[in-house]
Amino acid sequence: MKRFLILALCLGLLLVVDVDAKKSKKGKGNSMEEDGGADGEMAGKGGMDDQADMDDNGNVADRGEMDQGAGMSGGKSGSRNKNGKNEMCEYRFTVPSTEHCASSDAGNQLQQLVSENMEQEIQLNNLKQMIASQESRINSLESRLSSMNTHGGNMGMHQNMAQAPMKYRDCQHIAEESPDGIGSGVYEIHPWNAARPFKVYCMVDSYDNSVWTIIQKRRDGSVNFNMDWLAYKVGFGDPTNEYWVGNENLHKLTSQSKYMLRVYVTDWEQNTRLADYDGFRVDSEFKKYALYLGRYNGTAGDSLSYQNNQEFSTPDRDNDGSETTHCARSYVSGWWFNNCYHSNLNGLYHDNEREDPRGGVSWSTFKKSNMYSMKLVTMMVRRLGFI
Repeated sequence: MKRFLILALCLGLLLVVDVDAKKSKKGKGNSMEEDGGADGEMAGKGGMDDQADMDDNGNVADRGEMDQGAGMSGGKSGSRNKNGKNEMCEYRFTVPSTEHCASSDAGNQLQQLVSENMEQEIQLNNLKQMIASQESRINSLESRLSSMNTHGGNMGMHQNMAQAPMKYRDCQHIAEESPDGIGSGVYEIHPWNAARPFKVYCMVDSYDNSVWTIIQKRRDGSVNFNMDWLAYKVGFGDPTNEYWVGNENLHKLTSQSKYMLRVYVTDWEQNTRLADYDGFRVDSEFKKYALYLGRYNGTAGDSLSYQNNQEFSTPDRDNDGSETTHCARSYVSGWWFNNCYHSNLNGLYHDNEREDPRGGVSWSTFKKSNMYSMKLVTMMVRRLGFI
């Protein structure tokens, strides 16, 4: 707006200058006409004098010739032709006005500036309209996104195959972030340093109403546990039935905080015992997924401390503590074998309690034999520290 006022003021001043210039030009024209009239009268007078001379002397006198100075200022002058008659000649000169030219140039420049300014204002208004349109679209998208988030937040996790957001680090974390708690079922967790999320079975233990992350289950022998290194690394089986969570996932899970281990074993007479270890961690693949345990407490007897600090072995990777036996190949499973074991929960599953030279799902301190095969086995971990 200020620019428009300044331009209007300049235009007014230039118009005043133009009018003054025109008035000045008109005044000069009138003065020239007056000068020309006077010269004409003088020339007429001279003609009359010449006529008088001719009458007195009887011949034509040359004193009636025009004065060149009077002819240069314009007007009328007299002369005689060959017959001695007087003829009147009229002449005029046009003097250009520099003030008028300067005023005209300034007016053209001002009109050009006004035109350019109007074009810029039009472009600015178009840009403002485009920005307003984009802001309207952004507001509309934000509103839709907010509505979708609200709708998604109202969806409960009451299905059997519930899926937790990737931010949940373990089953406890899901329970901590759920105001109404959680039920036992399959969830997806994503430990801090894991490359991707993975599914686990979360169990609410009726023994003390605590929440646990299941890392291994044996139920009916439907899953083959005589697997190679890669299979044990990534995990296999079905979290709702029999499965191994995977050594790499175990490493990521137990490295983000302090965890404890609980083992449930059930014999064929439906007797169930438990073994707790107040520390449980699995090292990296570079360290061959070595096992580190805390202190034991429970009713099943301590059949795992014998394998403490041992590296993981599979039928295709012999990392056990025996100098003569490839334990994983002999007992058809992957496990933390020493020389060879007091427990092997990934051993060959039998549909009864019979003993087998290849071993079985063993927890030797419960049945006082490392050949006795359990009916049901569950390994699960619970966080003791903070995430």
